[in-house]
Amino acid sequence: MDGPVVDFDAELNVALRVAEFARTRPDVRAVRAQDGAFGFAELGRRVEALAARLTSHGVGPETPVGVHLGRSRYLVTALLAVWRVGGVFVPLDPAHPAARLAAAARDAGVTVLVADKALPLGEPGVPVIDPAADHDPPAAGTPPAPVPLPGSLAYIVYTSGTTGEPKGVGITYGNVAGLLAAVAELAPREGLDGGNVLAPGFDGWLWSTLIPLSRGRGVVLADPRDGADDLFAEPLGIVTATPSLLAAQDVPPPGTGPATVVAAGEVCPPELAERWSSGRRFLNAYGPTETTICATWADTAAGDDPATIGRPLPNYRLHVLDPALREVADGDTGELFIAGPGVGRGYRGRPGLTATRFLPAPSGDGGRMYRTGDLVRRRPDGCLEFMGRSDQQLKIRGFRVEPAGVEAAALAVPGVVSAAAFPVPGPAGVTLGLAFMTASGEESAAETLRTHLGSVLPDHMAPTHLVPIDELPLTPAGKVDEAALVELCEAEASGPGKGTAPATPSEVLVAKVWSTALEQPVDIVEADFFELGGHSLLATRVVSALRAETGLRVTMRHLFAQRTVASVARQLDQLAEIRRASSA
Repeated sequence: MDGPVVDFDAELNVALRVAEFARTRPDVRAVRAQDGAFGFAELGRRVEALAARLTSHGVGPETPVGVHLGRSRYLVTALLAVWRVGGVFVPLDPAHPAARLAAAARDAGVTVLVADKALPLGEPGVPVIDPAADHDPPAAGTPPAPVPLPGSLAYIVYTSGTTGEPKGVGITYGNVAGLLAAVAELAPREGLDGGNVLAPGFDGWLWSTLIPLSRGRGVVLADPRDGADDLFAEPLGIVTATPSLLAAQDVPPPGTGPATVVAAGEVCPPELAERWSSGRRFLNAYGPTETTICATWADTAAGDDPATIGRPLPNYRLHVLDPALREVADGDTGELFIAGPGVGRGYRGRPGLTATRFLPAPSGDGGRMYRTGDLVRRRPDGCLEFMGRSDQQLKIRGFRVEPAGVEAAALAVPGVVSAAAFPVPGPAGVTLGLAFMTASGEESAAETLRTHLGSVLPDHMAPTHLVPIDELPLTPAGKVDEAALVELCEAEASGPGKGTAPATPSEVLVAKVWSTALEQPVDIVEADFFELGGHSLLATRVVSALRAETGLRVTMRHLFAQRTVASVARQLDQLAEIRRASSA
C-alpha cells in the first residue's frame, strides 16, 4: 500500500523556519502555556540566545541535550534552541521518576542539561542551563550554526523495554521533515492555534507542537491535570489526544471547539469516533515511535471509517506480511511493516535489537522497513483494521508498556519471587495489573512493592492493581491465565471495605462520583482513588464531574495530592469556604 507522493525538503529545520517567522510574523503569538506566552519575535530572540549558550558548551550535530522541563513555554524554546544548533533533543519528563530519567540521560550520553534547577541526571559535572534566564544574544559576527544533515539525529525518545530499562529511539531531521510534509494539511488555518495536551516525554508532544509552529501558527500547551475541558472548548485549529482522554471530555457542540480532532496512541473505540466526528473533522492516527510518530490515518474528511487505522500517509509504504515475510491477501491478517521517509535510525546503543526490527525493504532501493509487531488486515475499502499484537506489548493511555519490563522491576524487590503483569479492561481503557508472590507472604509486601514501582516506573507503567497470590494460575497450555487474574482483581475490588462510611455532604458526593468513574462501589472515606484502579485519565472524569456538581475549580492536582475520599472532601470544603469568603 502506497501513500500519495508529495515533494518535500529533507533539509527542513523547524528552528530556522521559526527564525523566519520571527521576522515576518513578529507579533503573532507563537506559544501559550500556564507560565505565559511568547510571540514569534520574542520566541526567536530567546531561541537564539539559548542556542548561543548551547554552542558555548560544545553542542552541535549528534550532541544529545537533555531537556527536563514541564509543559512550559520554555520547553518550546529549548526544543528550538537545540535544533537551531543541530543538536539532539532528549525530553526528560519531570513527571517520571528521577531514577528512570537518570538512566535515560546516561544511555543517551547527555552532555548538557536544560532545566530550571540542578538535577542529579546524567554524569557528574554535566552543566545545567536555565532557559528562563536572560542569556546574552550571539555576539556580532558570530557565524551561523551549521544546518544539520537530514541523516543527523534530531531527537531520542525513550519507550518501555523488556528488561525494565527504557530504550531510546533515534529519529533524524530528515524523518521530521518527511512527517511535516505528509501532515501539512493538518496545520491550523490563519488565526487559529493548535492545542497540545500531551506529555513532554511522549513523541505526540512533538507532533502537537510542530504541526502549528512549522506553519507560523501558535501552539497552546495545557496539562490535563489542571483540567483539559477549557482547552477543548476553545476555537482551535487542531487538538490531538489519546482516546482515553477524549472519552473523559464533553464533546463541544458543532461549530465550536477544535475544528480538527486527532485520536492517537491507543485503539479508538467506534462509539468514541462517532461522538467526536459529529460536526468536525476527525482522524484516527496510528504510528510507532520508530517511524516518526505517525504512519497511517483514517480521515473522516476523506470518507474513511475512523474505527480503522486508515491508509498510509503521503510518501509512506505499508506491507502486510506473513511470518515468512510474504505479502498476505486482502482480508487476511498479517504483521504490519512500514517503509518510507519516517523510518528512524534505530535504537540507541542496541545494534542487535535494531537489526531485528529495522529490515531491508522489499523495494530493493536500499531503504528499510520497520517491523511493528501489530497485526492488521486490509478491508475491501482499502483501510487497515487493527487486529491486535503479535507479542505481549500493551498500550496504556497512549504509551507502550512491555509487561516483562514491569515484571523485572517487581522482581528487584527483595522477597518477591514471582510476578506477572497483565491487562485489565476498565471504564477508561486498559489498565495494568500485577500478580505477585512473596517468599514469606507478609501482608506489607503490597505496599512495599507499590512504593518501589512508583519510584522506578513512570505513571503509565505503574500497576493500578496489585494482586498477592500463592501461585500463578495457568491455562491448560501452561501459560499464565490472564482471565483468572482479572477475575481476582474484580473480586478484590467488589469486596466489602473496612473503614468509615461517608457522612458529610462532600464525602457522599466524592464517593458517588468515584463509584461512577471506577464502576465499582466506593463506600468508605479511607478509600484511595489510585489503589482502587484510578489513574490520570479516569481522574479527568472525576474532576469534570466534581466541577459540574459543585461549581468549584477542582483540578487533577487536588486529586493527586489528596488521594482518599475524606481528603478530597475536605479539599472541596476548603475551596467552597474560599469562594464564600471572596464573595462576601
